[in-house]
Amino acid sequence: MFHKMFFCGTVISSVLAVSFVFAQDLAVPELLVPKNGSTVSATPQLDWSTVSKTEWYELYVGTESWEIAGGASAYKIKSSEALLPGTYQWGVWACNSDGCSESTVWTFTVAAGTPSSPQLTSPCGQSNVSLTPVFTWSKVSADHYYVHISDFGSRILTFQTSLNIGSGDFGSLEAGKNYSWYVEACSAEEKCSNSSSCGFVTKSSTSGGSPTGGSPTGGSPTGGSCPAGQICNPLKYGNFEDLIKAIINDFLIPVGITVAGIMFVIAGALFVTSAGDPEKARTARRVMIYTAVGLAVILLASGLIAVLQSILGSPTS
Repeated sequence: MFHKMFFCGTVISSVLAVSFVFAQDLAVPELLVPKNGSTVSATPQLDWSTVSKTEWYELYVGTESWEIAGGASAYKIKSSEALLPGTYQWGVWACNSDGCSESTVWTFTVAAGTPSSPQLTSPCGQSNVSLTPVFTWSKVSADHYYVHISDFGSRILTFQTSLNIGSGDFGSLEAGKNYSWYVEACSAEEKCSNSSSCGFVTKSSTSGGSPTGGSPTGGSPTGGSCPAGQICNPLKYGNFEDLIKAIINDFLIPVGITVAGIMFVIAGALFVTSAGDPEKARTARRVMIYTAVGLAVILLASGLIAVLQSILGSPTS
């Protein structure tokens, strides 16, 4: 019995030892390109030696990382991932299900040259654009960007690849107007390259005024007709507040008073026919109370608008 146990233990120990040896038999990848201390472009190709038994590689460049599957031992930094000027550390982990082996760490420098030209994405060739649009463009190896918009007094500095034109932030766009814009991509040393330009048209205003040449009341232009190419207000109300007041005063209040009168008559009939039945009497009281509350809410609705405006600090006209 002892011999059998000894034999089994020996076999199991041998299998575990062999498995451990093979699990650790993952060579260290060797970095090839870019050479340690070299100067490269903002989109370099990174190469390293192929390591057998590797299932995937983990590539690290500065604070960025990429998982490269399929045994490929190279990676090209895309234009959308372009590196900013500066010095970077990089290395590679070769990994499989048993673990990883790490390469040495090398450095390279991205030279501070003139950035490539960014590509504008939006708005480009569009119409009916919001008066507070978001301008977007492709990322290049730039330290910062300048956005130029026609009819703006100066260029707008940003460190992102987008710019939100909010009302009052950098000025505001006008309704129904053609605009053109382009972007400068600049290095820290103010070496810049320009994108091509794009044009767009903002949407026409439909309330609080009228398109150029129209009626100042926010409705249709004088004469009741709407010029071709313009969007005119089909309602007789100049703003949303007037529309809500008209709905309350001309519809809800008359209908509410009529319905309340009918409900009061029904409640009275229930009282009369209850004949001492407490359940019918309670039902009649509930109908009268709910009707009175509903009628009060409708009658106070007009004043509620003014109260909300005073609380929210909204203008009254």
